[in-house]
Amino acid sequence: MVFLFLLNSIFNILFQEEPKAKFVIESNKHEILEGECVIITVSLLIDDENTVDLRFPKDLGYQLGEMGSSFMEGKWFFHNNEINNIVREFYMEKGVIYAKYRLIETALCPYDSSDIFFPEKNLSLIENQSKLIQLKSEPVKVKVKSFEDDIRVNSGIYSNHFYNMVGDFTLDEELIDDQYNSVGDTIDYRIRIYGEGNTFPIGLNPIDTSSFQILVDSVYRNDTIVDGKLRADKGWSLKLIPQKPLNDYSLSKIFEWKYYSLKEKEVKTLSSKESIWVGEKKFHNTITTAAQNIKRVIAIDISKTMLIEDYQPTRMMKAIEIANLINKDSCNAKLLFFSGDIIAVDSCRIEENPYNPALQKRGTAIGNTIWEAIQILEGSTGEREIILIGDGDETTGSISGMQAASIAQTLGIKIYCIGIGTVGRVVLHDNDLNKKVTVENTFRSDIFQKISNLSGGQYFYLRPQQSIVELINRFN
Repeated sequence: MVFLFLLNSIFNILFQEEPKAKFVIESNKHEILEGECVIITVSLLIDDENTVDLRFPKDLGYQLGEMGSSFMEGKWFFHNNEINNIVREFYMEKGVIYAKYRLIETALCPYDSSDIFFPEKNLSLIENQSKLIQLKSEPVKVKVKSFEDDIRVNSGIYSNHFYNMVGDFTLDEELIDDQYNSVGDTIDYRIRIYGEGNTFPIGLNPIDTSSFQILVDSVYRNDTIVDGKLRADKGWSLKLIPQKPLNDYSLSKIFEWKYYSLKEKEVKTLSSKESIWVGEKKFHNTITTAAQNIKRVIAIDISKTMLIEDYQPTRMMKAIEIANLINKDSCNAKLLFFSGDIIAVDSCRIEENPYNPALQKRGTAIGNTIWEAIQILEGSTGEREIILIGDGDETTGSISGMQAASIAQTLGIKIYCIGIGTVGRVVLHDNDLNKKVTVENTFRSDIFQKISNLSGGQYFYLRPQQSIVELINRFN
């Protein structure tokens, strides 16, 4: 019996089949325009006739994280679909049926005409429960074409910090107007741009800045890849405060976006269809104009890792304490909470724990946060600064922290980063499980240091037992 077992083992080793599987990185387009988006998909394909046992190793998450990071490093905006469960799909290629396991799906929207190129990459798998093997992908290249000079100059396509608006979009709006507006009144206005393409970099960029004071209540974004296309959605809730009498004033004089339509192959325009009548001022308006010249944005990381208890009571509450002390004597700052998405806060002080998993996208989007802070500060004058407080772990977003910091540096906006976190195993109060667990720490000081240095700011590290008073003195 032992002899037969050994003989069978030797036979399997000598004559075992090669696994019928492929590791592929695919693009849905091979040539695009500058600003157009391409979908990159990373998948494991297993032939329907494969008989070799193949399994994902324990370090699959690390492997995919390394690959995903490489998709964030080029001259493009990126939108990653979060794949929480790897499921089997059926797929046919050249008459062969495969089980397809989609591992990464991302949209890349280049902001210059450099071609997109990814060299071959490796995926490690476990064969027959013991042997580690590697599958290799083919290189991927997507040619990026620049607009002809006459199109770029004559069309006036909307551009925000080097990015050209390309795709197919629709504009919706809602004007809450009582028909009897006077100078100094507050008029609520909501505007939304959605469609196929990249809306993340799009800003308001008002044309007429003399007729209204424009205050931004909130901004929302919802970018997702559906059926191999980037479906994007961005909107603003605004308060319009008339500065002078206006007769049948069209809001298209303030808001207008021109874009290159991929369907119609021509430049199209999105503009407001609403009009406003404004009468003489009835009384003195007391609305402060400080919001028009904000000098500082304080952004606080509220991702799940900020609930770690290596600082008392948590990293997040320590970050809030810092922000509250910075704002103690001045209110000329905008507060942002960020995780996978960004929430603007109008109050100068934070009184409670802002973590709410039901209202948050997973991950930490440092680049997106810097971008949003730049939009807030761009209309202000004088010395401007962004203060980032968190554990420095960048996991998601549409633009990397270093790319956004480069834009800030170009505009003369300095970024000061405050690192909160320690290295090693740490305790996390997991709200989802309602208990404390020990997790591997995700503190990263290098990203914050690079961002601060590039923008001309400074990096600070707060030790767990260190007094924050000496740190706060720098900002007041």
